[in-house]
Amino acid sequence: MRDFEPEATREADRKASESFLSWSTLHVEMCEMDQHTQEQHREQEKEEAELRASLLVDHKPVGRGSTRRRRGCAETNRIMHHGRAMQGSWAC
Repeated sequence: MRDFEPEATREADRKASESFLSWSTLHVEMCEMDQHTQEQHREQEKEEAELRASLLVDHKPVGRGSTRRRRGCAETNRIMHHGRAMQGSWAC
């Protein structure tokens, strides 16, 4: 068929070339978007690491939960019981 119809051959070649160029362009754009996404991910990880490092002072955690020891239930109950006992001794 290619030898008998030169116009059809040119048209088929043109369509194949356009299809290949379209696919190539899309592939390049996808690679660029993927690279951009990877760069954003790396930047986000770097920012998170810097934030974690800024929360450490002399390699010790700093923050609301790390500044004071939490009391256990028994210790809390003992303190509350002692407080009630003190209130009762002052009552007339």
